[in-house]
Parts: sequence; C-alpha cells; structure tokens
Amino acid sequence: MAKVLVIEDNENIRLLFEMFLTDAGHDVILAENGARGLEILHTDPLPNIILLDLVMPDIDGHSVAENIYKDNRLSKIPIIIISGSTNTPRNVIFNDAYCTYIAKPFDLDDVLTTIEKFTIPKDLNGRL
Repeated sequence: MAKVLVIEDNENIRLLFEMFLTDAGHDVILAENGARGLEILHTDPLPNIILLDLVMPDIDGHSVAENIYKDNRLSKIPIIIISGSTNTPRNVIFNDAYCTYIAKPFDLDDVLTTIEKFTIPKDLNGRL
C-alpha cells in the first residue's frame, strides 16, 4: 500500500494513526512536530502521502506545507491537512500545497478513503 508520513504533535493522535493505518496495510512514519517532519523528508525515502496537522508548537503546518511545496523533490507528494484549526476548509484548500482538508474530530474510515484516493494508481481514464 502507501508509505504515509504523519506530522502531528498530539501523541495520542499519532499513535492512533499508526495503529489504524498499519492495520490497513500502510507503512507509517511518525513525526512529532513540523521540524522533525521536514527532517524526515530530507533523509528518508519519500512517502507517498503526508497527513499534516496545522497547529503545532515549533513550525506550523502551513509553514511545513510551504516548504514542501517549494521543494521540487517534495512538491508532488499529496498533503492531507487534518486539523482542528479555526481555519475553515475553504481557506486551506485555496493553497496549492494541499490536496484536501479533514477536520478534527475525524472519522478514521474517511481518512483511509482519502489516503487511498490520492495513492491508488489509476489508469489513463481515471479507473482503478
């Protein structure tokens, strides 16, 4: 399946994603903050998709996404914002760096469906 990088400062949410996505067959890499997430992106093989929290104490999700978007090596990686931020999804989606926004609290099945939407290869006609 997919290699998923989870950049989330809340340990309980990180571990929930790790357990759920691993059980679904995905390879999960965890980063406890934005700085660690960017470090992982520059040292490890690239993930297929990134789950990114917006509100984090060191480097916020907007800054992380901006750094990813400006790096040619990283800019094609889909980013799913998963946040309880006061920003509305409409404000987030207009930034070219993001694929979609899932508000906290979230449904794990919705997260899984969204990951698969952006990572399962399709033929040239858009079919699975």
